Amino acid sequence: MRFKTIFFVVLAVVVGVFSGKFMLNQYDSNFNIDSAFHENDNLYYFIKQGEYDSIDDMRENMMPFEYYIYEDVGGKFITYLGITKSFDNLIKIQGYFNNAGVTTYRLDVNLDNPNFDLVLSQYDKLLSQTEDNQTIKGICSQVLAKYEELVTNVDSN
Repeated sequence: MRFKTIFFVVLAVVVGVFSGKFMLNQYDSNFNIDSAFHENDNLYYFIKQGEYDSIDDMRENMMPFEYYIYEDVGGKFITYLGITKSFDNLIKIQGYFNNAGVTTYRLDVNLDNPNFDLVLSQYDKLLSQTEDNQTIKGICSQVLAKYEELVTNVDSN
């Protein structure tokens, strides 16, 4: 009796393995799942500082900052202090500004500009490797300058 039980358990396992292998071989394993994991390739985190009613108020309040960009949206002037694609870098930049006493907000922006994306990925690598406040500040300024050069100026032409 014991031999029959062991025989049928081994037979069931062998049949299960072969039928599982057969089923898995029916699927095409060469499909591309890359796009499923990179759905938000065009998602950028903009570090927003504030929103002002006039350009004079904006300039007065932004005097402590060496470099920033702004956009005019319906008569409101929205200022930005940094841009990144990495959530960890976003936290690092916001931490830098919070330690400096500046309240910042995250704004998610979809942007399709391969040239800026390439430049930003290099700056994001540098930013992820540093904890120095002056370096963080310098990288934020460089990224904003590149954004103006590669995105804003291209859009206005």
